[in-house]
Amino acid sequence: MTCAVYDTAWLSMIAKPADSCNWLFPSSFLRLLDLQNVDTGGWFEPDDMETDTILNTAAALLALCRHHGKPTGPSACASHSGDNLGDRITAASGFLRERLQELDLSRNTAMPVGFELLLPTLLDLLSREDIADVLSTGFPAREVLLDARRRKLARVDLATVLTGGRRSTILHSLEAFIGMIQFDHLRDHKVMGSMMASPASTAAYLMHCSTWDDESEQYLRHVVEAGSGRGSGGVPSAFPSTFFEISWVVATLIENGFSHEELGPKSLDSAKSILQHGLAEGSGLIGFAQSLESDADDTAKALTVLNLLGAPTSADPMIRKYSTGSHFRTYDGERDTSFTTNCNVLVALCQSTDVREHAREVAMVMRFLCRTWWQDRCAIRDKWNVSFYYTVMSVAQALTKALDLWIRELLPDLPMELLEDASVVLLQALVHLLQAQSEDGSWEGKQESTSYAVIALNTIGSLPLVHSVEPIMSQIELACRNGRSMLLKDISNLHSRPAEHLWIEKVTYGSRYISQAFTFAALKCSTWKDYHHHPCSATARVHSLLPAPIDQILQPAHFFKALPMFSTMPQWCMQACLIEGSLFKRRLRDTCLEVFPQKTNDKEKHLSFIPFTWTAGNNLHRGPLGADVILSMMIISALAYQIDEFVESEVAKLSMDSLVALQASVGILIADVEAENEDTNITVMNTNVTGVSNQHDTGNGAHDMKDLDDSSFEQTIESEARNLKDVHQNIHRTFRQFIRHFLATPYARSASGYNLAQLKFTIHDFLIAHLTQTEESRRLAELPNTKPQSIKTIQPARCSLFTWTRTTSGDHTAGPLAMSAFLCMLESLTRNGQDPLSSPQSRYVAQDVSRHLAALCRLYNDFGSVARDMAENNLNSINFPEFIQVFKLHCASPHARQPGPHAQHIKSSSGEQSTIEQAKRRLLEIAEYEQRCLQAAMVELRDLVDQNVYEALMVFCTTADMYGQMYVLKDLTPAVKRRVD
Repeated sequence: MTCAVYDTAWLSMIAKPADSCNWLFPSSFLRLLDLQNVDTGGWFEPDDMETDTILNTAAALLALCRHHGKPTGPSACASHSGDNLGDRITAASGFLRERLQELDLSRNTAMPVGFELLLPTLLDLLSREDIADVLSTGFPAREVLLDARRRKLARVDLATVLTGGRRSTILHSLEAFIGMIQFDHLRDHKVMGSMMASPASTAAYLMHCSTWDDESEQYLRHVVEAGSGRGSGGVPSAFPSTFFEISWVVATLIENGFSHEELGPKSLDSAKSILQHGLAEGSGLIGFAQSLESDADDTAKALTVLNLLGAPTSADPMIRKYSTGSHFRTYDGERDTSFTTNCNVLVALCQSTDVREHAREVAMVMRFLCRTWWQDRCAIRDKWNVSFYYTVMSVAQALTKALDLWIRELLPDLPMELLEDASVVLLQALVHLLQAQSEDGSWEGKQESTSYAVIALNTIGSLPLVHSVEPIMSQIELACRNGRSMLLKDISNLHSRPAEHLWIEKVTYGSRYISQAFTFAALKCSTWKDYHHHPCSATARVHSLLPAPIDQILQPAHFFKALPMFSTMPQWCMQACLIEGSLFKRRLRDTCLEVFPQKTNDKEKHLSFIPFTWTAGNNLHRGPLGADVILSMMIISALAYQIDEFVESEVAKLSMDSLVALQASVGILIADVEAENEDTNITVMNTNVTGVSNQHDTGNGAHDMKDLDDSSFEQTIESEARNLKDVHQNIHRTFRQFIRHFLATPYARSASGYNLAQLKFTIHDFLIAHLTQTEESRRLAELPNTKPQSIKTIQPARCSLFTWTRTTSGDHTAGPLAMSAFLCMLESLTRNGQDPLSSPQSRYVAQDVSRHLAALCRLYNDFGSVARDMAENNLNSINFPEFIQVFKLHCASPHARQPGPHAQHIKSSSGEQSTIEQAKRRLLEIAEYEQRCLQAAMVELRDLVDQNVYEALMVFCTTADMYGQMYVLKDLTPAVKRRVD
């Protein structure tokens, strides 16, 4: 392990005797002076995490303060005798103060293990020095930090540790408990002179115990000489780390194609013996080195190695110790669950010879991994490695092994939904890996990260879902080839270059042996796998994961490729989006059937294209949305489609009086569902949605409900013909189910009062818009036809086309409803779960974005459905009086703009058909205006919201625009023959 400024600083503060100025490790202090940045005064490397920089600088600054004005021992280096420590302290304290002001400990930022204990103690110790001004102004993250510290201390049983009742991981960080514990009581916890192999913790113990401990001094001297500093004074954050480095190196090499002969049977036997001895000593569990507190991560990796080496070892002790029933914890008292620890546990379980006996634990860990990834993969910050590609590699290895066991019928009873979820994770990981590679072939510009990524790609490429699709496999092979070339460029310096600091201890570190192992593994796995003979070979079971044969799933690619936004999307990416989307179809259909138990369209064509619109929209922007959000938006899209079909086929049967009464009942239905929610302890805000729509005065057709009591709808039903009673009840039931779906979702339950109110408003307006549209289409149908194929003009119009598009017609698209629901979902992506639109301006501009999108979708939709709307007497934008002049002139306006990108879809003809095409051209020109307005609004919004919120909104806009582009190519709404009562 590489040296750490943090631990080196603690060693530099040890004096012998403790109250003297005879520094035990002057070379460590001189090493600190060498590493201080002369320009800033801090201790940091360009790629360090902010928490690294703060801990390193705080510990080093404390060391400077302890040495300031005090004579050094005779071994001090003369070359530093003239150093002005006062100036160094001033520079370092200023640097630390600035970094504390910038410290971000929001919910989406991982806090390294023990950070919430280590930093407060360091700052407390610094406040006792002559630099108290470091904390005089506080810092923004202070309360979050102290709250995390209080919660951590509440889980730590210091008394039990002090009395020797049991070992604890807090022994690794005793410096955090200075002033809280009596260090003399800890002597019996030493292992080979160390406190859980931590130089810093051992240094703190040695500094604060009343009787000098020669064994601990010898341990620290050994670390200085034998550790990675090699006598320079620098020391690592942990020493030794035998089990950790052996198990990770051996597992990495064997899993990626190295044979026992290539690695050397004697070396492997030695590794096996060491790990077996450690597991025997720990009753089936090990830590990162001999005789230390065990953990699930190191135990799992050791089990994997022994199984790979033909020495089957039971996982039962690990399961009994670390399984929580929902996931595996790494160690007792853990604050944040480790994603990659659970990946390594799953690999170990899948490698075991008695895997069938652990089927329940396999499914449990798979479910945890999928749930965590689905919620928000971009927020995953593992506690042991800073590279996201280590996380991707780990989950790829784990889930692929589990799927392989299911395919080979060794775990035949894994739930289908879980297998689909795992497949989605792997496909999303694949697309991310292929999109994120840099031009030089690397990932993150780092050798080790590139190795992780190449291994992950080859692992995912072994899946039958992937390796049967040639364009995807070709792209995987190209990416691996480029990554391998990048690794080979510097291969001659592999043994001499410093290891990259990707691994996390108290601060980040690197391991030269592990880094080399991953490099060799990436180079090996790029060439050794034969995809057609891999154990994960395709069987009939694989095809059961998909709703249709793979060729049928990929067939729509030709249609989507014709959309302007996909003109440059690579074929492999489009195919990956189609496959990913297909994996959502079963769950999407099941949810739709909960709202619409009766099939409104046996062909369900919308369920074939809706999933792609969200997977592709997400991947066009490098995947900022989690699968949970994607699925929720698919459901909204599908329900909106089915409501539209339901209204045209069922609600259109009602009389005009019944439509009026049904409009009044919408608010009552929402209130009823709210009441149901209150009975189930769902707190909702009273938004008075049963009164009037928030757009009731802008032509959306909402009737004033003050003049209608609860019995009005029932009275109207009683006046209808008896044979239509079932129709009314069905409509009432379906609307209720639709409303209930939205208000019962997790995102509605956890939404802020404002966002929940907006959601209920838009549900109301969406349903009212459909009823109003039905009324207006009824009026249109009653107008006489002057000639066949002529375009009717509705007179008098309820409002202008602009107002209609901004209100009823826009609401009818479900765009505003979808936006309101989307913003509820985004609360989970923002800092501390706050409203993603936190200012009046951001909310106003977001509403503007929503309205432009809705108008754009409506105009595109009307463009594509002119023929069907004319045949069915559906109100279309071209039926408004604004288009009268077009019909009269039969010619283009001299002020018309140049044709936009969709003008190619307008046919040239003569006579009445020419008039229709001219009207469609004008419609497109209006749509292009809305497109420009939308782009301008998004530019405004960019500076008003967090980057992750903006990226998510870009996906929303892209997908909404996609529907419009699709309607330009093809009318996607099925023809419906309506019977009017």
